[in-house]
Amino acid sequence: GQLSEKGEYKNGKKEGPWVSNREDGKPYENGEYNNGQKEGPWVWYERDGSLGEKGEYKNGKKEGIWISYDENNRLRFEFNYKNGVMTDSKIFSLK
Repeated sequence: GQLSEKGEYKNGKKEGPWVSNREDGKPYENGEYNNGQKEGPWVWYERDGSLGEKGEYKNGKKEGIWISYDENNRLRFEFNYKNGVMTDSKIFSLK
């Protein structure tokens, strides 16, 4: 489907807060850009609008702990990133 995005550009690059929605209006992702690169906390949503994944970017690369949720908003996976490279992961039981 088609995504709609809202945000600003500075010198031709994405800058500041950006929000993307699916064609049905439900959220897809949101976070901030700095000089065209994702920076700071970002959140992704599932098709039903529930929280899917969240984590942080530093200089456009995943950094620190990223958490993924199941359709019941329970912890599904935890990934640890250093400079964009996954260094550790945990899988949680969905019982």
